[in-house]
Amino acid sequence: MPRSILGFIQWQFKGFNSIKYVNSVKELLLAIQRDKFNVIIIDSELEPIKKLELIKHLSEEINCSTIAMFNYDEYRYTPIALSYGAVSCIMKPYSPLEVEQALERAAAPSKKNKAYKGQKLSAATYLIELIVKYIDENYSGDIGLVDIATRFYISPNYLCSVFKKETNIPLNSYIKKIRVEKARLCLLESDMPINDISRKVGFKASKHFYGSFKKYFVLTPFKYRKIYKA
Repeated sequence: MPRSILGFIQWQFKGFNSIKYVNSVKELLLAIQRDKFNVIIIDSELEPIKKLELIKHLSEEINCSTIAMFNYDEYRYTPIALSYGAVSCIMKPYSPLEVEQALERAAAPSKKNKAYKGQKLSAATYLIELIVKYIDENYSGDIGLVDIATRFYISPNYLCSVFKKETNIPLNSYIKKIRVEKARLCLLESDMPINDISRKVGFKASKHFYGSFKKYFVLTPFKYRKIYKA
């Protein structure tokens, strides 16, 4: 935990009889194994990716309650941390009250599980909102499952699962849907050659674009433009 917290929390009144400050992940894991700590505060100074990996490990392998602290510019990692099992996320600069409230949630098992369930749901929803926004702004680029999973520091399998659950449509189908809809607008609003439109909206192969467009709109791009373009 951050050393600065040690002085302003009345630990015993919060139900904590033993506290310890450690300087590294290795030292933390040894302390948990030796002293059986069950609530962990992870400092904001730890690199975000390593912090997320540690939260997931503590939640899945050791079953610890984790409170994660993030710097202000790391806000986009908070939904991922919650979905990985963090009980609470606190942004710097934090107040003693925020820390105390997080500790109370972490220390109350019956309440913790109920709160975590709600946090995980809202975290997943927020994460998908970020991903949808990213797709809507970058559909013309070379984006896909692995690229998006890497960018948001989640596994491809988890991304597939949570995206389908939150949107009722597979990730790749959503990307394709956005691309053909943008292509449809280009057909109606410009005289751009169809093959150029295909590349503009992110399709690498014209054949794939034609097949995808017809699947969504029944007509080929050429016939659609001929019928509906004013």
